Amino acid sequence: MLKADTKSYSSTKDRKPHSRDILYYRVLTDIIKVRYTNDIKFLMFKCDWVNPEKGVKQDEYKFTLVNFNQLLYKNNLPIGEPFILSTKADQVLYVPDPLQPEWKVVLTMTPPDHFDDYSRFEVQPYSNQRLDDCLPTSDDDVGWIRQGVVLLMMMLDGLDKE
Repeated sequence: MLKADTKSYSSTKDRKPHSRDILYYRVLTDIIKVRYTNDIKFLMFKCDWVNPEKGVKQDEYKFTLVNFNQLLYKNNLPIGEPFILSTKADQVLYVPDPLQPEWKVVLTMTPPDHFDDYSRFEVQPYSNQRLDDCLPTSDDDVGWIRQGVVLLMMMLDGLDKE
């Protein structure tokens, strides 16, 4: 999946295009490693891209569905751009729709090295919790000897005294 800022024109005479983010869905067909030098290298993905106008829809439960029979660039024409940098791609999972076999349900995934544990907690700068008055304020308020325990004394013989 790729999120791209795309300009849309209503006609050829339109002087004020509308800019919006469009999600492009793809199927990975090849991985290409480009190496200019030992220090400059990167990965590119060659993909089959789904047409966002004909091959993407939402169902009544707000799930995104894609149809890979509706590709954006067919037959690898020179006008098509099937490549994307690997750093720009987001990983998604396509699950077959049991009611519509030609459509797949899109499930977004979190990369395995990305952990965002703190986003689900709302941290407040100060705690509103009030401590009870029953907390001991000095050592005299605390009983350091256990009550209700049977005292057991043992005599040990044969220990070396140093």
